[in-house]
Amino acid sequence: MKITFLCVFCWLLCSCALASEYKIQFGIMGKNSSGRLIVTKETTCIPLYTGDTGFSFGFTVERPDSKTYPQIAAIHYLPSGPGSNKPRIFRNEKEPLYRSIESYQITFGRSDIAGDYRTEIYIDDVKYQTIDYRVVLPEEIDKCT
Repeated sequence: MKITFLCVFCWLLCSCALASEYKIQFGIMGKNSSGRLIVTKETTCIPLYTGDTGFSFGFTVERPDSKTYPQIAAIHYLPSGPGSNKPRIFRNEKEPLYRSIESYQITFGRSDIAGDYRTEIYIDDVKYQTIDYRVVLPEEIDKCT
């Protein structure tokens, strides 16, 4: 019993330390004055514009120091397409976070649809944050909450 409690306590302590180390922003992306891709508007309501329009959204991860290079990965859950009731799943490969702030850009293709989406962000193989967001047709963006 004490070992179980100690393991749970250590896990909580490690989780809290990890949670306080990284800053994640999610929303609509654009370029800053130096041309770097950043989140320009934090939101969980994303209009459905395809990538060929120049529109993108995604997230940034900011690491707390310049001494560590964590591995970042994401799993994206997309709504099922016409004639299917299974969600589509897309996984990003792990990438090292070399810069202090790294951007992860997402664009829509012509087959993407409006609906509820989810992105899970993993840092060093530990699920760090889950982001639930809604994708809406551009003319319905004002209805999104």
